[in-house]
Amino acid sequence: MGQITVHVVPGARSPALEFIPPSESGRSNLANAPLLKARLSERAEKGAANAALVRWLTDLSGLSVQIVRGHTSHRKTIAFAATPDEFLSALRIGLQKARPR
Repeated sequence: MGQITVHVVPGARSPALEFIPPSESGRSNLANAPLLKARLSERAEKGAANAALVRWLTDLSGLSVQIVRGHTSHRKTIAFAATPDEFLSALRIGLQKARPR
């Protein structure tokens, strides 16, 4: 089971997902862990943003996603049944398919 760190920005005007390489994340203790920045239109009230994050990442990647750490924080650790590289690749493919042409 793989894990990555996600920085969540709830209450955004429109949803967006940004891929941040480990070298640019500024997190030396997570040298090999990629970081995602997820902007969600849902607010951080009563778990709405957490539910939206899990649903969105699951829909995009086609993999089951769960939050394993940071339920009440903007910085969350998510887990999934793939390697981090496979998960990120699946997200990129999902984003490409979701874009209107």
